[in-house]
Amino acid sequence: MRITALFLAFAFWATPIARAAKARTVHLVGDSSSCPSPSLAASELKKLLGHTTVDTDPSGTTEIWALSDEGETYRLTANGIARAFSDPARRCEERARAIAVFIALLIEPPMFDGPDDALVAKKVTPPRSRFRLASDIELLAQLDATPEDRGGIAGGSMVRASIGLPFVRVTLGVGGLSPVDLQIGDVRGRFTRIPLDLGLRGVLRRGRVELDGDLGFAATVTQGQGVSLPRNSQGVRLDPGIRLAISLRIWFENRVAAFVGFQTVIAPEPIDLALNPVGKVGSAPQFWLGAILGLTVRLH
Repeated sequence: MRITALFLAFAFWATPIARAAKARTVHLVGDSSSCPSPSLAASELKKLLGHTTVDTDPSGTTEIWALSDEGETYRLTANGIARAFSDPARRCEERARAIAVFIALLIEPPMFDGPDDALVAKKVTPPRSRFRLASDIELLAQLDATPEDRGGIAGGSMVRASIGLPFVRVTLGVGGLSPVDLQIGDVRGRFTRIPLDLGLRGVLRRGRVELDGDLGFAATVTQGQGVSLPRNSQGVRLDPGIRLAISLRIWFENRVAAFVGFQTVIAPEPIDLALNPVGKVGSAPQFWLGAILGLTVRLH
């Protein structure tokens, strides 16, 4: 009911009554036995008006507001213009409040102190969280070599993704390396490796400069083939290990970065290498050292 009265009051604001309502006294008249009675409506109206006198004197000549009870509805009339309200429950006190709000908004509309822009709702930007997730993808070139045995250098490329908080992230990488010849005992073999890794990355960034450290699990799919035997054969093995890496990254416009770094893959228990028809000829290298160079693209 209160919401209905407010809506009707604002709709009625632009009428001649609103523009002409400047009197200091408001007279509420009607049948004292009606619902609501003029005295009950006047009592509620006095609570809302601060500069206007309210009475129920029917002899007034200006600002006369007539109340009439029509059963399930009640009507307010002033200067020949009538406004009807509906209240089938006949709640007299609620009716009196509705009439009081309606008249008060017309006689003494609300006034606000301060500049007009104080009334304008301003968009509030929530503070940016320090723990916003970041996701990157890296494209890198890699050179790998082992200090063990007499071997060459393998080159290749990798793709590595990272996601997590600004200071710690999860990484996942996959790549491929060119074949490398290794002298294992008296046998020379050619090995092609496909490195896979999953790990954690610690990040320390200051402005555009970022220092990263990686620690994680490495699994290298290794294909070996003898090259110095009368009858060469080949096989595929999975070589598990631990990957350690450090890299220096320089960011451009917070979206693209160039980086350089070094890594090592350590196999705690190197796998045995066997070539038919010789059998076991040695073990795979326990250490691989690599240099990496690439670009990072920030996705989020």
